[in-house]
Amino acid sequence: MDVHVPRAITTALRLRKIDVLTAQEDGMAELDDEHLLRRATELGRILVSQDHDLLREGARRQSRAPGSHHYNWEGPALLGEKYIEHSIGSARNPMTNAQLEAKFAGLADGVLPPDQTRRLMARAAAV
Repeated sequence: MDVHVPRAITTALRLRKIDVLTAQEDGMAELDDEHLLRRATELGRILVSQDHDLLREGARRQSRAPGSHHYNWEGPALLGEKYIEHSIGSARNPMTNAQLEAKFAGLADGVLPPDQTRRLMARAAAV
């Protein structure tokens, strides 16, 4: 995980038993995008980032030969990207109450007993 990814995302992934290593934990928080990509490749990991500069670095590393289906790779490549302009939960695309409850229940699953999760949601709805 790049330093620009919110801690809540790392925590949510770990709650789902996904093996996550942050740049900070790896002692690589000060590396630039080029070196973070190289480090992720060395470790056999993907790099998750919200840093738009990373897209430029990825584009620099991969170029498509004209008229060809083959890629020329310059070092570790940016394997893919997904950009969501207004994701669910943003100010322009707020979550519905049902979506918010489902998300909270999913995050609480395995952390809180189901009855405690329901009580917390009921208290939050009453506010």
